[in-house]
Amino acid sequence: MKYIWVVLMLFLFPFTCLAQVRGKIVSVSDSSCVPFVTVSAFDKTNRFLGGVRSMETGEFSLESKGNIYKLSFQSIGFEKRDTISPLGFKGDIGVVVLQSKVENLKEVVAVADMVSRNASKETVFITDSLRKGTTSAIQLLAKIPGITTDWGTDEVNVGKDKNVPVIINGKEVKREYAISINPKRIKTVEIMRYPAGKYSEYPVVLNMELVNDYTGWDISAFSRNLYSFRNKHSNREAMGANFTYTFPRVNLYGSLNFTHRQNYDVLGYEYSNLGDVTIKSKAIDYRKPNMSTGSNIGSFSLGTDYKLSDNQTLSVQAWIETKGSKQSDFFSVSNRDEKYESNSLDDFNTDDYTIGLFYKGTVLKHLNLSSELIYNRYDIHEDRFYSAKNDVAQIPYKGDKNYWRYYLSGYYNLGNKVSLWADFTQIWKDYSNSDRNENVLLHSSKETRSKLMGAISYQPFRNFNALLGTHLLAVKDENQLKAVSEKHTSWMPLFKGYWKPVKWMYLQYNYFCDVEYPNLDQLSTVRWQVNDVLWHRGNSELKPRIMHYSEITVNFVNIVKIDYMYKQSKDEIIDYYQQEEDKTYQTQANCNYRHNYLGMEGDYNLGKGVELSFVANYQWYHRYMKDDTKHFGRTWYLDTQLLWNVPNTKLSFMASYFLRHDKLPLLQGKQYDEEEKLFIGTSCSLLKGKLPISLEVSIPTSMISKKTYTKVSLPNFAYQTYGDNRVNAFVALISVKYSLGKGKTTKLNNSKNLDVEK
Repeated sequence: MKYIWVVLMLFLFPFTCLAQVRGKIVSVSDSSCVPFVTVSAFDKTNRFLGGVRSMETGEFSLESKGNIYKLSFQSIGFEKRDTISPLGFKGDIGVVVLQSKVENLKEVVAVADMVSRNASKETVFITDSLRKGTTSAIQLLAKIPGITTDWGTDEVNVGKDKNVPVIINGKEVKREYAISINPKRIKTVEIMRYPAGKYSEYPVVLNMELVNDYTGWDISAFSRNLYSFRNKHSNREAMGANFTYTFPRVNLYGSLNFTHRQNYDVLGYEYSNLGDVTIKSKAIDYRKPNMSTGSNIGSFSLGTDYKLSDNQTLSVQAWIETKGSKQSDFFSVSNRDEKYESNSLDDFNTDDYTIGLFYKGTVLKHLNLSSELIYNRYDIHEDRFYSAKNDVAQIPYKGDKNYWRYYLSGYYNLGNKVSLWADFTQIWKDYSNSDRNENVLLHSSKETRSKLMGAISYQPFRNFNALLGTHLLAVKDENQLKAVSEKHTSWMPLFKGYWKPVKWMYLQYNYFCDVEYPNLDQLSTVRWQVNDVLWHRGNSELKPRIMHYSEITVNFVNIVKIDYMYKQSKDEIIDYYQQEEDKTYQTQANCNYRHNYLGMEGDYNLGKGVELSFVANYQWYHRYMKDDTKHFGRTWYLDTQLLWNVPNTKLSFMASYFLRHDKLPLLQGKQYDEEEKLFIGTSCSLLKGKLPISLEVSIPTSMISKKTYTKVSLPNFAYQTYGDNRVNAFVALISVKYSLGKGKTTKLNNSKNLDVEK
């Protein structure tokens, strides 16, 4: 019997002597969670018993062998709080509220303490100082280190990644609405790099989390215009309006946008057979473009969020978009002694309808759930026309696509160090393409995709985090060209790591495997005539691409960031040329692909309102098929921007320079692309910042020729095209925005007033 008591004591002793305390820390201003708060425990003699940092969700859990008499909470930007319990703290103590400090600083800079990083994302906590002088989300994003914006196009760039998606509260919305959000509504900005789950197809996604207690209304309007000095016919106009009206439990929002684009370019080609040039277009002149692309796009979106509780929201959104575009080209052609003219026209019209149901909330205290169901349908009417000499070809198409997507994601915290993450995506696609005149089915495909992701995250302390997971993808494809349906299953592991060994440097590592299946257009065998020597069609025998991606980043804080990336793909899809009888077809084929990237990025505040950012990299790669003949290529890339926000004014000046020189590897030839842009611009805000106006002008440069060149060589066939990027090298971009609104937080209207510069 005494041995039983000994065993019981051994098992019970650790539990009876450990005091466990847990709770959640929030801000008094808006009840938002306060992450990374230092929580310290003391006994009655003020002896230190232990401490932890709260998680990103504001939750903490602390264990001590002694009786906890006092808890101390400290965080930058908040008043220190000491809480005493004469009987000792045990179990769940509920919510701990911290009071914001109120201090006046002449100049405030967002620093590392307002930024949280882990292996998956970088979270920037938005403060009043960051919001100062901004009336829209895109102006706020431009103040965050590592993010740049284009004044003329409103594109948002993160380092080398251009025009990244911007989402709100983890769900997709119309881009124009997202970038127009009132900064007072934004709580945090999350930079998600190589996100897992439903956004895994994007290298970077920006997610803006909104405060949950803001009420009021906002209306904004914008106009963006491009005019070409060198080619008077090239232009672009975009205009629209966005609104948000928020009640205590209901949020209404929407947008209405229209875009017109007319762009001109220049292209020439040569076709030779057995070494003799048989067909050749007239020599190109960038002052006399022979290609034009025009489009008109109208879109409307409407959404509502309903707050089921403080931690649960149900949303409904609907999008409607209609698009019409025309692409035409004109060539003067010589065929030995014969001269004639050829032209082609692609008249494309589509109506796109989408409706989505979304849920996001916290259940069972530590379990965060999000779910969505989206249906999308679009109809296509397309006419392709080609004429040369007395030959005329016209093919009218009709396309229909039905698309369903269901998504479910769960995130569960197992204490302070370990988190579990799982999500599931189910997609159904139904696509058909028909001859509109004959009402004959040309191509049809049905596809079902099931994707399951599971991951575990381990964060033993603030400056280290590792995430290990995998995707499991199952695809079933049916089309009228195959007697039986095809089924594929792919296992795709992923790993993310973050480590900050010292204050001035941190490392990040990303590895993932991705399987991309050919899209419906690539598989379609519908063919059309490109010019008098070339036809186009898809390839129903394409295999899925399997890619392994690995990247390591070393960031010397406030100095420079260095990236190295290696990517290898099996069955990469690339353009391929085939000869059949008397025709040459441009189609697609599978090949092997290797890609290396070495780059540097920097973002500097030089003082007195002057900011400098740059991205520079060198890339080298090669492609090959089963014959192991390797085709090599490389890229030089430089993108830099200098910005001056004139102190004590609402005036800014900008200069940017972009250079890219590509030698791309083709399986049957080579391709050169050259691009160079120099922009200067100015921006000012009128009517107390409600009316920002910007002007950008591109200055023609001549460091490189800007000529493009593609040559394809087959045993008895050669085809080459050449262009000139100087056609649209001298343009002006004008952007005008106007916003007004009124609102406040329903709790104390006293958001963080303190930023600290280190």
